[in-house]
Amino acid sequence: KGDNFIVRQRDSSIFLIDFGFAMEVPPEMGYGCSDFCGTPIYSAPEIAQSLPYNPFKSDAWSVGLILWSIVFACLPLQHEDELQTMTGPLEIPPCHDIIHFCLTSLLCIDPHVRLTVSELHAKLQIAHAALLVHKDEASSPAPVSPVSRQLSRCDVEMVESLGFPPSLVQEALYCRSN
Repeated sequence: KGDNFIVRQRDSSIFLIDFGFAMEVPPEMGYGCSDFCGTPIYSAPEIAQSLPYNPFKSDAWSVGLILWSIVFACLPLQHEDELQTMTGPLEIPPCHDIIHFCLTSLLCIDPHVRLTVSELHAKLQIAHAALLVHKDEASSPAPVSPVSRQLSRCDVEMVESLGFPPSLVQEALYCRSN
């Protein structure tokens, strides 16, 4: 939750604090957790329903809620009881495409589809790298060969295949080429 972050004023560094209930979990643990401790409103739907859960997927839900609260200055749900009766996706208010993509990825009700924070980070890095390759080709003073153009289009298609909306990819390419 937001109360567990502090910002150092001199350089705006962000620190996570309060590890009172933290525990080390091996990545292979999967969906073997059943204990819950923490703030109920930040718990994932599967925890609210007392189902076994994957701690990496449930932490991703909490991170999504923190992002939501930063962007929209509120939480999408007001009572933890709402988590037990959720049947569809959260309705995300209008926001930038990249924020929408992150919220959709982190706040997916189905934990088997929900990305972990590490998976989301990897997708964002791959997309960023592919767009940088395209930028370098676009700003090259030498003529771009048809093979390079084809690779650039492949990069764009690969980024879109990761789930990024075409409008976001186009916007990123436009911003990088100017």
